[in-house]
Amino acid sequence: MSKGYINEMVSKLRLSEAEELPKDLLDSDTESEKEVSEISTTAGVPGYQTPYAFGSADDDTIEAMGYKKVKTKKKNVKESAFMQLSKELYLNEISYKEYKSDSTMSSKQKVNKAIHEVNRKMFEIESIIRRNLKLKQEMKVNNSEFWKSTQGKMYKISERLIRIAGQLKELNS
Repeated sequence: MSKGYINEMVSKLRLSEAEELPKDLLDSDTESEKEVSEISTTAGVPGYQTPYAFGSADDDTIEAMGYKKVKTKKKNVKESAFMQLSKELYLNEISYKEYKSDSTMSSKQKVNKAIHEVNRKMFEIESIIRRNLKLKQEMKVNNSEFWKSTQGKMYKISERLIRIAGQLKELNS
């Protein structure tokens, strides 16, 4: 019997009945608890000592182990509308060097297309701001109800807009 079971049973007995039980039954450890003198855990084990255990195996290694490598087939995945649009609008993230040396458009076309794209995105930003300003006014939301991070982001957005306005003036001159 385990010590926990004995203690549970004793707690259910009346005080007079519990006094009649032998004291060594309540205080003694069970034989299995006495036998355990040391415990081993995996906490002391350092990481794997085989650095190449999970590396890639070549064809010869796989066949030597009795397996055969299966060739994977590429699925015909339809490109998402966003990816099609980004390719169409030339939104791929490329370095300035690649952008400058791209011969599909002249420099004049690149600048005109970039300004068109900025104008479109600014319209999207304006509509987001207008929509949320209307919501804020209708629901009577105070600035004090914003999260702390929102206040910081509003300040950074304001700074960025000022910096972008300066860059637009420079681009226009």
